Amino acid sequence: MFKTTVMIDGMMCGMCEVHICDAIRNHFSDAKKVSASHKKGMASFVSEEEPDEGRMRDVIAATGYQCISISSEPYEKKRMSGKAGDMLDLDNGRIAAAIQLGDVQTTALIPLAVKANETLRKNPRISDPKAVEIIKRLKIDTRKYDKFLSHEGVIARTIMLDRQLKEIIRKEPETVVVNIGAGFDNRFDRVDNGKILWFDLDLPDAIAARKKVFSERNRVTMI
Repeated sequence: MFKTTVMIDGMMCGMCEVHICDAIRNHFSDAKKVSASHKKGMASFVSEEEPDEGRMRDVIAATGYQCISISSEPYEKKRMSGKAGDMLDLDNGRIAAAIQLGDVQTTALIPLAVKANETLRKNPRISDPKAVEIIKRLKIDTRKYDKFLSHEGVIARTIMLDRQLKEIIRKEPETVVVNIGAGFDNRFDRVDNGKILWFDLDLPDAIAARKKVFSERNRVTMI
């Protein structure tokens, strides 16, 4: 196995990190432990094969950021001790407890943390009690995921999408909504009119995690 470190110019916030991580996962199917830091200007991941440098540069360039350098070195998997159900790894955002979060779901922690913290403010701009419940259940330190620029971006996008969707539902009360890349999103509760049909769509492991915190509901299907 190989650990690859990519130095990147242009990342400014947590959402930039998500963009880079998603690009790496989408183009390198064997990539694991994918992470990025806009403060350090770098991304890293582990893979079975050493990635092609030219392809990596193209992937980063396609995101709109600039690849400064790429380095790969042999990687040996570390053995972990203790009971799986007792571990809380805040650095990687993985919870080895009732809810198992894979590499894909770590990106879902950013909007989840932001919505939970916003809900707990004295004058919240959005309300998402489910996000608060999940954060408390996972015992996550949200400071890693809730940065100022990411916070404002997530809240602005949430308000905009809620407003636009409510307008669509007002015009078409029995509309069908497909929430792609649902993660832990709880938009249904904020816009439901009692008539719409709702589908939460995500990757299998993401949906498996979602089903552990969202119960089955009428007119809502998790796929």
